[in-house]
Amino acid sequence: MYTSPVIKILLMRFSYLTWSILGIVLLLLSGVVFSEYLSLDEPAILWAFRSGNGWKDYLTRCLSEGRPIYGFLSAAGLHAAGTLTDLKYLRLINVLLSFLFCLLLFRYLAKNGVGHRIAFVSAALIFCLPSFSVFMCWAETFPMHISSMLSFFAGILVVRAMSKHLGETPLSTARERMYLFAAGGIQLVSLLNYQGLALAFMLPVFMTLILKPEISARNRLFFFMYCCFVFFICLGIYYKLYQTLILQYGSPMSQRGKLGTDVIGKAKWFAYILIEASKLHLLLFKSVFVKYTFSILIGLILLRDVIKKRFLDLFLLFAVSILLFLPFLVIEESWGASRNFGLVAMAFVFYLVIRCFELIRTPSYWLTAAIVTPFVIILFANIAGAWVKPAHDDYEFIQAFSQKLPPMQGNILVAVTPPIWNMHEKHTYFKYYFDEYNHPVFTAIYTLEPAVKLFYQGKYPNFSAEDINKLLKVKKINGTEGDSLVVHQAVFRLDMNYK
Repeated sequence: MYTSPVIKILLMRFSYLTWSILGIVLLLLSGVVFSEYLSLDEPAILWAFRSGNGWKDYLTRCLSEGRPIYGFLSAAGLHAAGTLTDLKYLRLINVLLSFLFCLLLFRYLAKNGVGHRIAFVSAALIFCLPSFSVFMCWAETFPMHISSMLSFFAGILVVRAMSKHLGETPLSTARERMYLFAAGGIQLVSLLNYQGLALAFMLPVFMTLILKPEISARNRLFFFMYCCFVFFICLGIYYKLYQTLILQYGSPMSQRGKLGTDVIGKAKWFAYILIEASKLHLLLFKSVFVKYTFSILIGLILLRDVIKKRFLDLFLLFAVSILLFLPFLVIEESWGASRNFGLVAMAFVFYLVIRCFELIRTPSYWLTAAIVTPFVIILFANIAGAWVKPAHDDYEFIQAFSQKLPPMQGNILVAVTPPIWNMHEKHTYFKYYFDEYNHPVFTAIYTLEPAVKLFYQGKYPNFSAEDINKLLKVKKINGTEGDSLVVHQAVFRLDMNYK
């Protein structure tokens, strides 16, 4: 009985080996996933739910950013969690979704002739990227890999629809159209969920072209341009849908939806992003030599390709890198957080692995294990040492402080001295992970204030969120000015420079 390739991909069966690897991943990461800590927006969203306006505020915000599906899923997940402690279950979902995305990538590569071991190395190293550390540790981001998987699958459908240009058996016209329409619909859903990862559409296109060097340059270029045409059509339809939703609901368009005009500045910035992406798994280490190890290796590989006159492959690598980072190049509000150039780093990992294994077409299991194992260790060390430990320390410090606050007899002012930017970094051999605002989480008062209120209500559940919002104030203050801000308040000083 004929089974559609679409059904085969959707109904991926887990082998015993896959289950074993998943078990090892969960075992390794369980200690950091289930640790008590919080990330950037999570306290504010949870407190908004306690205050009765979480759904409206968060959905309005995400709609203004063009990601209504992401807003609904994140809000639903955080509402279901309910407490900072139970965010660990969302982080567990993040680990599973990250694993599933890499499994989809592995299956695709294995079916396209690279061999299971090389496909495994590619997927495993991508799983170890710093951006995946973010996806797995930040509870709010669990819908992101839904976008990456849907978009990657949409790209697979377009590749299959146009595979006749790469020497594959052509599909019937009806089936080709069906694949293209299905790909367009899936890509639109992915874009409405999270635009940054909905660009994974171009990864299977890029991988397929690199794996078929025997096809003429003309056919490869035509295939690439056709896939780009479908890609941009989907982006255009999405943007019109975005504008329509904004107008219909009267929500202001955020800076993430407005087009920027600083072309030269963005070009310089993108060159910096390519260097950051080329660091791959060693992004969080302080040592300059360690950080740039892979940048040097990738530079040598690119030089070798120039000598071998692989100009089309080089063009594809940099053209696809631009497409994988496109929203951040064209919008006004742009930043270079690891998760935002994660797709570019994936393209670099794939290119690096394919080129390195040209000399070893069938690596042994021992060699495969020797390559992957150090990066799994680095993944765990980076998550535990550069993300979870600092966040857990801050979590415990703020919780202990909040528990010492007395029950409210009147107004209470918490006067916060923010931490210095490198407080945690000074105590570790890792470079402390910065979020997209380029500072530790608790320099932001909008993160710290709701965290204090959540912990306070945990100790005094008889106080309503309305009472706490009215009587408990948290302000960022330096020096002694807090004493003169409000007369007749009980002032408690929270100095975040506790190390």
